Amino acid sequence: MRGRSGAARRHDSDSDSDSDSERRAASGDAAFLRRAAAAHEAPAFRSRPRPVYPVQFKARRPARRAPAPQENLVLISGRCHCGNLSFRLAWTPEPAEIPARACSCSFCAKHGGVWTSCPTGSLEVRVREPALVSRYAFGTGTADFHVCARCGVVPVVTSRVEGRLRAVVSVNAFEGVDPARLRPVPVSFEGESEADRLARRARHWVPDVVFVEGA
Repeated sequence: MRGRSGAARRHDSDSDSDSDSERRAASGDAAFLRRAAAAHEAPAFRSRPRPVYPVQFKARRPARRAPAPQENLVLISGRCHCGNLSFRLAWTPEPAEIPARACSCSFCAKHGGVWTSCPTGSLEVRVREPALVSRYAFGTGTADFHVCARCGVVPVVTSRVEGRLRAVVSVNAFEGVDPARLRPVPVSFEGESEADRLARRARHWVPDVVFVEGA
């Protein structure tokens, strides 16, 4: 039997590589959705320290609340222009519409900043080359705008509130989201005190934020 040509073998190899990439992407999305659902579980019951004397009974653990069904989640993806900064936002429950807040501050006005967040969601931000990402802060210095140094896009803004990292994402960086689903809302935070600003972020920004570098 005659062997196949080198071109045919290369074609098969490329097809296998594409299939592997698709499987890895699907597996990554599934793992992220499981983590997002688990983030909304009730905290595990912590029993008291075991006594030094023998006992004849065991404390019964309370039943843990089941994770939110994954069908109630919607996974929103986005990225900067070159793909160095990307994100996956697990929005729960799935919204009928997505608020798109057009901020009127000087930075957002110059960059066309329109932001959204889910206060019950989870966000995973992937950074391929951390050296090509800069953080920009101004005003109160309580928010970091994550700017891709290669293409100049700002997909994510983070703020640490009471020790917890929170975030909003740019709707202009969304991929595959129907624009008709967005609900534009002009907002202005002029005159807002720093305490009020942090309290607002604690109420409305995504509370579960993870950065993955070199991905």
